[in-house]
Amino acid sequence: MDIWEFASNTKIIFGLGAINRTGEIIKDKGISKVLITTDSNIIDARLHDPLVRSLEKKGIQYKIFDGVQENPSESVVEAATKALKENSCEAVLGLGGGSSIDT
Repeated sequence: MDIWEFASNTKIIFGLGAINRTGEIIKDKGISKVLITTDSNIIDARLHDPLVRSLEKKGIQYKIFDGVQENPSESVVEAATKALKENSCEAVLGLGGGSSIDT
């Protein structure tokens, strides 16, 4: 078996109220624009509001991609990637369950 190595610059923060720290964390990384990947149910229920408030408080621009589906297909990932590039986003924030993070 070949030796291989995987490294990722992924950070997952969780816990009651953790979402309110998002803008601060993103700003400290020197990032000015993010893509939020989520689904339409999160948007319809306004569950993204605390995240958006945190980003706006720190002057972070954002674009929302709400086309995430359960077990996201290649076409969903391609659509999110297109949104990322077209909007010159520097980072991705997955909001919701595993599918939002997977996307």
